[in-house]
Amino acid sequence: MTNITDRYFNVQFLDSVVLLDLNYLIFLENETYDHKENLISLIDEIAADKAVKVLIINNDHPDFSLQRFKEKWGHFSQSTDWESNILRVFRTYNELFLKLKSLKKTVVSVLKKTVNVMILNFSMVADLRVVHEQFYVTNDNEFMLNIPKGGAIYNESKLSFRNPIKLLFLYDSISSGALYRRQLVDIVCTGPMMDEVMAIAERLQQFDYIEFEAVKILEQKKMDTFEQALQQENEFLLSCIRTKINQEQKDENND
Repeated sequence: MTNITDRYFNVQFLDSVVLLDLNYLIFLENETYDHKENLISLIDEIAADKAVKVLIINNDHPDFSLQRFKEKWGHFSQSTDWESNILRVFRTYNELFLKLKSLKKTVVSVLKKTVNVMILNFSMVADLRVVHEQFYVTNDNEFMLNIPKGGAIYNESKLSFRNPIKLLFLYDSISSGALYRRQLVDIVCTGPMMDEVMAIAERLQQFDYIEFEAVKILEQKKMDTFEQALQQENEFLLSCIRTKINQEQKDENND
């Protein structure tokens, strides 16, 4: 397998470790959908490669920033066909989430750049979640940027009491420390981040996946439940957005 450079993801194959730098704007892709399909094909290749032990998903892609994500999300939410646009985003999110969640490899999520709740929730696909000390989740909810897509996974994983979304009502942002205290991340890096992550990956690749299966098998049995919960979540969140948009339009008409 050879290294890959794509608009939405870059991939390095490092012996038994695969480093995937992911541009999360792939959720919002509406040009050709080829990039999403290419990523799914890549995940299938990783799944079939017995030499690969660990997949690291890193959000430090050069083309990813939350500001770019917000701009495109805002365009979707303000367009006349906003509902079909956002439903498409949610369906892409679900498809990639379930694909990675069912991957029989050890998955490590690495979050360095600032994200919204939707992207934080996506990190639940991983077995191990690593963030930088300066990482935080933004409280910016313009255009309903912090619609909690993926939040259903907390309930299905019996983690509702740790759900970080409620913290957005209390603080300007959710810090790495707050996430760690709620056990939503496993490691907070204070030094060179990727050096520590690669050291973790080096240790993890010493183990056969079957040794992790005893832990993950409970989640594998819940895959159908996860899928149903994510689908039901789509309709509920769309109804929330619809209510807010209708109220804003009503307020404008009354002015």
